[in-house]
Amino acid sequence: MQWATDEQKAQFIPGILKGTITWCQGFSEPDAGSDLASLKTRAELDGNEWIINGQKVWTTQAQFADYIFLLARTDPDAPKHAGISYLLVPMKQPGIEVRPIAQVDGSADFNEIFFTNARCPRENVVGGENNGWKVAMTTLGFERGTSATTGYRRFLRELDQIIEAAKKNGRAADPLIRQRLARAWSAVKIMEINGYRSLTDALNGTRHMAALGACNKMFWSEYHQEVMELAIDILGMDGQILSGTPGDMVDDRLRRGRDDYPVSPLQASFFFSRSETIWGGTAEIQRNIVGERVLGLPKEPKPGA
Repeated sequence: MQWATDEQKAQFIPGILKGTITWCQGFSEPDAGSDLASLKTRAELDGNEWIINGQKVWTTQAQFADYIFLLARTDPDAPKHAGISYLLVPMKQPGIEVRPIAQVDGSADFNEIFFTNARCPRENVVGGENNGWKVAMTTLGFERGTSATTGYRRFLRELDQIIEAAKKNGRAADPLIRQRLARAWSAVKIMEINGYRSLTDALNGTRHMAALGACNKMFWSEYHQEVMELAIDILGMDGQILSGTPGDMVDDRLRRGRDDYPVSPLQASFFFSRSETIWGGTAEIQRNIVGERVLGLPKEPKPGA
């Protein structure tokens, strides 16, 4: 909506709204995570097409996606932030290999992707050639900020399940557990309020997205790890037993795990929460954003400085 041409909007937005086209995010690489601008995947022009070679990693649900929005280096001679383009690449083509990364519970939503002379139309650049860094920062700003307008709902639904488990096994009578549950409920309400603040910000064009997004990302990801530890404490020894079934649902998606390792929805959520302070920008990076852009603190020294 912010960067695409009218032609790109007409081509892609209807399918996005209808849910008939699915996407994955091609940002991280084996040697380019928090230092994303050091990415090495390259795209070179061949007539009216980009030829793409390289590798991405930790790409969620890549095995199901129709397209990937991909950061690739299109000008190797430019400074590292300046030579990157944001490409919309069809996934179902020769030259793209997706390898799922199995997690401890047998699920494999994360993937490696290998590009070997994969192709993409030249006009599928969003925001202009070699301007991909700015587009990517917009994407991450929305991921961390605007998406939080409704994100509290999934945490509230999950907290209801945790409270129900505490009532069922009698742990709700424990004053320490009750205090932790109250703290969790308060955190979800804060997320709801911050969601409205993010929505107001976006509607009024006041654009405090970077700072608010960083705060939101830190808050909900660290909250989720804390509340899932609470959930396992409430379950007690029962939490150490595989109590799920192959058809269990997590966040309205079928858990694609191993039939011989049937975790329950809460157990699966506990495992997944461990990753949430990393993807979308690590908690450390978010603190740098708040410190430097909001509080005006000196920038963190570069490695080797």
